Amino acid sequence: MDVCIKELNDKLVTSRTTCKTQEREFQMLNSALTTEEAKTRLEDVTAQCEQKQKRIDKIQSATNHVSPEEKDRIYTNQKTFVKEWRKRKRMATDVVNAILEGYPKTKKQLFEDIGLETDEEYSAVIPSC
Repeated sequence: MDVCIKELNDKLVTSRTTCKTQEREFQMLNSALTTEEAKTRLEDVTAQCEQKQKRIDKIQSATNHVSPEEKDRIYTNQKTFVKEWRKRKRMATDVVNAILEGYPKTKKQLFEDIGLETDEEYSAVIPSC
């Protein structure tokens, strides 16, 4: 009788492990794409790839690239404008400091009174060249 119980317990354990592995395999197969879903997905990805390839070809064949002379002119203008910005900011700071020497209130109050807006208020940063 004990031998029979032991054999049945062993058989139960092996059946349970087999059942668990089959359940995992079943879940894996259920989560995988079906053939129709895979075909649809492949068509979508292929269409996206074709669109991107057309865009790449269009960009590569474009003839309206910026010439080196135009690029140099743009960089020169940018350097000039940044230089002028720095000069104007320095001059404005000097004038404000001169006014503040005889002004009884704070610098912030002076800016408020005359309606002066600073680069810092708008998080504007002078680019480095």
